[in-house]
Amino acid sequence: SAFMIAQGLETLALRLSRESATALELAGFLEGHAGVGGVAYPGLESSPHHALAMQYLTGGFGAMMTFEVESPAPFLAALRVIRMAPNLGDTRTLVVHPWTTTHSRLPETARRAAGVTPHTIRMSVGVESVEDLKRDLDQALKVALASGQAAAGQTAALV
Repeated sequence: SAFMIAQGLETLALRLSRESATALELAGFLEGHAGVGGVAYPGLESSPHHALAMQYLTGGFGAMMTFEVESPAPFLAALRVIRMAPNLGDTRTLVVHPWTTTHSRLPETARRAAGVTPHTIRMSVGVESVEDLKRDLDQALKVALASGQAAAGQTAALV
């Protein structure tokens, strides 16, 4: 175990550098995607925390972000490269739906106060190819958009 820990620590800076660069690129990609309602990542100029991140974070803005998806369940089910897991800091890119997992036992007011909505997806970016991750996110977001539009059409038909 000590050997594995030591080996992991030796490559930590390299992994974090790559994860941060990939996260920044993915955050920009998601911010411009029609299937995403908003992105929270301090590396984005649109972030209310960007100035502080520029001041205090050196070498990148980290590998964690959240974003809003209209239909989280179809989005999560459609992912093929990105895995669903509540872990953080893995070498693989992981997503979780905090509303139904990590924050599910909190009262709704506490969840919302923490910035978690029924549409929030939390992503911990890993070291995979950024292009593979973009393709996976894009195809899953298209599935979620189609699902949301179908649900809206069914609701309209009932009225």
